[in-house]
Amino acid sequence: MSWFLSVPLPILKVSLVLVLAWLALTTMRRCSASARHLVVAVALGATLLVPLLERALPGWETLPRPAEASIQPSGDGVATSTTNRPVRESVPVTEPRPAAARSFDHRETSPTLGVRATVKAVWLGGVVGLLALLTVRLVAMRLTVRRAEPLDDPAWTSLVDDARAQLGIRRAVALRRRGAGEMPAVWGVLRPVILLPAECDSWSAGRRRAVLVHELAHVGRGDVLLLLLAQVAGALHWFNPLVWVLRHRLAIEREHACDDIALRAGLRPSLYADHLLATAATHRHHRKLAPVMAAPSQLEDRIMAILDPRRNHGNTSRRVQAAVLALALTVLIPLASLTWAQHDEDSNLDTPPYVGSLDRELQRLGIAEDDIDGLTRCLRSTTAISRAACARALARTGDPRRIEPLLASVNDSDERVREWVVRGLADVNDPRVVDALLPLFDDTSADVREWCVRELGDLDDPRVFDSVLLRLDDDAGQVREWAVRRLAGSDDDRVQDAFALALYDEKNADVQEWLVRSIEPRRTDGGVDALIAALDSPSDDVREWAVRRLADTGDRRGIRPMMDMLRDASDEVREWAVRGLMDSGDPAAIASLRELRDDPSEDVREWVERALENR
Repeated sequence: MSWFLSVPLPILKVSLVLVLAWLALTTMRRCSASARHLVVAVALGATLLVPLLERALPGWETLPRPAEASIQPSGDGVATSTTNRPVRESVPVTEPRPAAARSFDHRETSPTLGVRATVKAVWLGGVVGLLALLTVRLVAMRLTVRRAEPLDDPAWTSLVDDARAQLGIRRAVALRRRGAGEMPAVWGVLRPVILLPAECDSWSAGRRRAVLVHELAHVGRGDVLLLLLAQVAGALHWFNPLVWVLRHRLAIEREHACDDIALRAGLRPSLYADHLLATAATHRHHRKLAPVMAAPSQLEDRIMAILDPRRNHGNTSRRVQAAVLALALTVLIPLASLTWAQHDEDSNLDTPPYVGSLDRELQRLGIAEDDIDGLTRCLRSTTAISRAACARALARTGDPRRIEPLLASVNDSDERVREWVVRGLADVNDPRVVDALLPLFDDTSADVREWCVRELGDLDDPRVFDSVLLRLDDDAGQVREWAVRRLAGSDDDRVQDAFALALYDEKNADVQEWLVRSIEPRRTDGGVDALIAALDSPSDDVREWAVRRLADTGDRRGIRPMMDMLRDASDEVREWAVRGLMDSGDPAAIASLRELRDDPSEDVREWVERALENR
């Protein structure tokens, strides 16, 4: 599923809408062309609307992010697997690291960034090229309309007025005559114009009426505007084959729908089909951008549909159209709001999963990130996400003017605001800051408590130290882990005693590992016993570090437990057990090492031979 993560979420959403539209079309074969055209038009409109709604609406962090795994080389050249685990800080140790040292760094590499930049540049180049082509074609159509000769013949204008009245079109529609051999077409959104060929005066009355009714049907349906929107959608999503398929389908259903209107207006199917054939045979020149009466590529299918008495030639009522649009918005609004949820509730990554929604909210508000006055006013908003977006922007500015508004928001009802208050004030050397933030160590939000420990844990303040020490009993694993990381290396004897006690009851593997790595058995009476208890952990990492710490102590109480670890399922645990026992001088330990000469791990066998060389 790693490829799934590399696809931008807006593209996934747009593709889902297009797939749903295509599936709907496969079930609508007996429906009218007008209904099918409506479904396609709404789907293509959604491709333009989804990115806009994503920016305008607050994010709804619901989508479960698939776990991402990759193989990266470790520092010694050994390939290791990495997952969405937090990047860990190193704890100084006296012994050398094993050959199979683990890498927890899964940050994006510069080649990946280069590929993404290249893909974005290719997409943008396609968009610019297609929009430029559309602009050229629009200019060409405008020049065509301007150069066409106005057709004011009363015989034609009378036919137009009668057809408009029959179709219920109130807008004025102009007639213009252009070059010979040109296909009848319609153009214009606000001031529609029907373009007729130079030889139109030689047509029969029946053919004149058929052409006018068909082109006026385009006017009444607003097909020119829908055509332009489809062109823009195709330009923005040119890489998506579904857009091209549905845009072609839109053109097909548009002509079928206008044919149906002509038949409902009283034109006989056989005569109307004859007029289409005659028009296609004698007028082959046409602009591809404008809707034309008889495009050759669609002619056969249209004539079969016109002559088929079983075909549904009905219209879609305005009530049905409104219902379809309402249903589409009901689906699109929550779909556009969906964002990736946090993958791991104990994740310590510096970028919270909701940051994207805060960025969009700040853009919606139109407040610049360096507009301190605007951001300060925004902190008084009644909308929680607006306050959170502005608190984050203030926290990131580094401007001294941020201090007062952030201090005023320390008790905000929204946990995101409180989190960014902590992150924005932690580096401020002001006694008021510590006084204001101390109560947040007991905040109801685990994220807020975590950032208190992370940001304030290094301050040389006894009150902060005591607060961090109390977080070793926090309900949230992420808070306990950061409390251990901030307290590691402290000279206060209470820390090591607290580590030893916490290790007995800790169930979270990440916290266990940091406790084991940070514990110093020589500074606490219960350290060795706690490390021995950690050997029962289901985590390979925890057992490995427990063995390494026991080996470092040289305490005789660790010999028997390390001998038991010679049968551990983990190669790394067995290797470090061997390394811990090789200098013990214990006869039983040496006998146990001899039994590992046939160990399946080459590293373990190598260390066994080293241990037995001088025996």
